[in-house]
Formats: sequence, C-alpha cells, structure tokens
Amino acid sequence: MAYTIRIREQVVPKYTQRPGPGKIVERLNPVPIIPPPSPGATLIWSDLSGIYEADPAKRLELWEDPQGLLNDAAALAECPALKVAIIDKIKQLRAVALDKATRSPGVSAIYAENYFAAVEYQAGRPESLTKAGMTAEVHLTGLAANLNMTAPQFADYIIKENRRVGPPLYDIEGEYTRLAYAVIPLSQSIPEIMAAPAQFQQFCGL
Repeated sequence: MAYTIRIREQVVPKYTQRPGPGKIVERLNPVPIIPPPSPGATLIWSDLSGIYEADPAKRLELWEDPQGLLNDAAALAECPALKVAIIDKIKQLRAVALDKATRSPGVSAIYAENYFAAVEYQAGRPESLTKAGMTAEVHLTGLAANLNMTAPQFADYIIKENRRVGPPLYDIEGEYTRLAYAVIPLSQSIPEIMAAPAQFQQFCGL
C-alpha cells in the first residue's frame, strides 16, 4: 500500500465575529472541506486537534493513496502520533472491559501500573518506565515497603492477585500489555496497527 501524509493549513483567525442579538458574537472559524490528495485516496486517520494552532503535528491527515509516495515504514516515521492514538483507544477499551468484568470501577486501578511494573520486573526488565517515569523496580519497591515486602515479593503478589480475581481479567490485561507494549510499538504495518482496537474489542467481548 502507498500513503500520503497531508499537513492541513492552520485556520486563522480562530474566531470570526458576527452580529448577534444586541452584541457581537464570536464563533469558531469553520474548518474548510478540501478534496483528497488524489482521486481514489481514502482518509484512514487524522489529528486536527490543533487546526487553529501553529504546531503542524496537530494538523495531520493520513491517506491511503494509490498515488502516494510513502510506504508503511516511512508513513509511520513521519506520523508517530498514529501509534499513540491507537494505544490510547485500546486503553479506553481496556478500562471498559475491566469494569465490565468486575462491575467495579475502582478495580481496574489494580491492573494498571502495578501489573505492568510486576510483569516487566519478572521478565527481567526492571528498568522499564511506568507512566510516572519511575522504573518498574523503583515503582514496586516503594509500594512493597508499605506491605513489608521486597520488590520481588510484591511483583509475585500482584500477578497472583490478578489471576485470583479471575481469568477474564488476567486475559484482558495480558492482551492489552501485548498490544500496547509489544505489537503496536514494534509494528511497521499500518493495517495491523489500525486493526488492533477492533481486535482487542472483539477479544474482550465488548
């Protein structure tokens, strides 16, 4: 497949002024609709969150384009936000799936950073970073101290607790970890990356 990445022009000014009932009303300047980059091109992803801003990284469109000049690897190199957006989507599905499996909104917290840190630690990757920027070892050591445990003991506890709560939770978290920390970051296939949320949704039975 071939792709085209199009950077949309910044829409300025952000607001337009129009007469209103007894005052001037400010409204967002509409985003213009423009034709595809070539006949037959299909928009497969976009981030126009900064269409009114100067940052071009927030004015991107990714097109599957028969006349495109980019292959998968080149398109992904120029559009790193795509993988971030897909992982975020999977995270949202994961939260829904964990909540559905437990019927308790708070339980999913157990299966977030603690589980990631425990898995990485036991897999021999103690330097893997959590969202907070701590290594898995530092993350586990701090929490383990509250329970008078060592980091290895706490990692073992977290993983066993995960399995005790139920296989569905363990499987959901395992599939999330596989996709978010291995498949998507390493993939050089846009179709594989784009298909991941639907596959995870089906896996979770949502």
